[in-house]
Amino acid sequence: MPDSLAAKANRLAADGLWVGAEAALRQVVRLRTDELGPQAPATLAARGELAAALAALGRHEEAEDELRAVRASAAGLRWVDGCSTSTVAAD
Repeated sequence: MPDSLAAKANRLAADGLWVGAEAALRQVVRLRTDELGPQAPATLAARGELAAALAALGRHEEAEDELRAVRASAAGLRWVDGCSTSTVAAD
């Protein structure tokens, strides 16, 4: 379901229908967070796309806040073969 919503959001964005794209992307973010977790690459990508939609709507502070949250979520990850894993500090 998130993939079909993401495709819908992409079509809406391509047509310049940013309000609809934002709504669809918020659903994608919620679903991917529930299914994959907040630090999953697909979740972070959807949040980045949401930030782009917010910026296109002129809601720059919200877009910046979203991008900062994505950066903070991704900060504790390391990437191996295109997949993310949490990093744990050794004692």
